[in-house]
Amino acid sequence: MFLSFGMATFHDMQWATGHEDPATFAPDKLDCGQWADVAREAGMNYAVLTVKHTGEWCLWRGDTTTHGVQSFTNYNNGKGDMIRDFVDALCLVIGS
Repeated sequence: MFLSFGMATFHDMQWATGHEDPATFAPDKLDCGQWADVAREAGMNYAVLTVKHTGEWCLWRGDTTTHGVQSFTNYNNGKGDMIRDFVDALCLVIGS
């Protein structure tokens, strides 16, 4: 399963530009376990999460960019780790 989730998701657009306000990234109801459940129900053996997409927005914390998850103050106060949550959910539901 291929998942594309990022800044564009919150702007009702296909591609982010990189000029979006990072505060608009606010996945209040993010549930990676739900994604994993859907993958299992669909018979998927693995899932891929796009961690860097258009606009240079990254779903990881990094010192080399201001377009990382640390800029997303409305996602766990800029301390969220969506990649860890995603991997943990997959391992729990699908298996490692």
